[in-house]
Amino acid sequence: MKVLQLYLFAQVFLVGLSDAWTTPLTNKKYPLPKTASTKHSSHTVEVAKAIDTKAEMHSKNPVFDTFLGVTSTSLLALVSMSAFPEQASAALPIISSSTVASSTILNAGGSIASALFAYGHYFSILGIVGVLMTERWTLENGPNLTEDEENRLAIADVLYGIIAVVLIYTGYYRVTDPVLGKGASFYLHEPIFWLKMTMLGVVGASSLFNTTKIIQRSVTRFTADDKTIEPMSEALCDRMKSICNAQLTGIVFIPMAATFMARGIGYNESFPWQIEAAGALLIFLGLGFKYVNEALTFEARLSEAEKEAASTGSVISSIEQ
Repeated sequence: MKVLQLYLFAQVFLVGLSDAWTTPLTNKKYPLPKTASTKHSSHTVEVAKAIDTKAEMHSKNPVFDTFLGVTSTSLLALVSMSAFPEQASAALPIISSSTVASSTILNAGGSIASALFAYGHYFSILGIVGVLMTERWTLENGPNLTEDEENRLAIADVLYGIIAVVLIYTGYYRVTDPVLGKGASFYLHEPIFWLKMTMLGVVGASSLFNTTKIIQRSVTRFTADDKTIEPMSEALCDRMKSICNAQLTGIVFIPMAATFMARGIGYNESFPWQIEAAGALLIFLGLGFKYVNEALTFEARLSEAEKEAASTGSVISSIEQ
């Protein structure tokens, strides 16, 4: 019973965490200077000017372009290896001799497949962190984003979805296939596994807000006659940044849960895993509905709030007069 109470408390804590972050990571009133000047020597000034000129030359090729290329190439290779583990195993060069190699090593296709699926799972988590940091960094330039920054948000969100599919794909087979993982009989009776699933559900559900708004803005921009869109409001930009903050915070705790889970901490065959699964699913569906509905009605609710604030201000001013 104590384990069940602790598990339910952790789920409630995670639900609260999804809305906890509201403060931007940086202070817009005191931004960091882009360049630094010095009067010690003319050579230093020339170097600074050269750096500024070089930065302007590369302004149209941000770091995100490199990240996008590397991530896309890695994703294609990873999906191919995960979808065809036997072919990938056969393609790997195996250097052996009669004294070193054994039949166990030569027939270790399952071990190689397990390694590939494990790599895919870990790579997916790192990829999601990279995409979220890219979105967060881009939103820091808001709310008046340029066309390139709007495109960057859209591409990052597409990558987020692809990497999430790879994460689910590799995770599913690592749970259900005993060759690739410990097998379903282990994970189903591990409460920390379901706590990890709950954290993934919270992170995934909260991402639906940003995804919905990015899709809305992309569709509006590409269907408009002049291919332009109104800048996002300050409130929307801050909300999207706060959700990125919450997602990054949640991902910090997921690997911790995975390490405890892999070592069987808290394993209990008598623990009702059906209740755990239902709780994780309900939290994901409930938060998913909440964030999608919030995204679809965000502008309307913001307009109502502004009208109420204006009416309240007029009433107060009339009373003061």
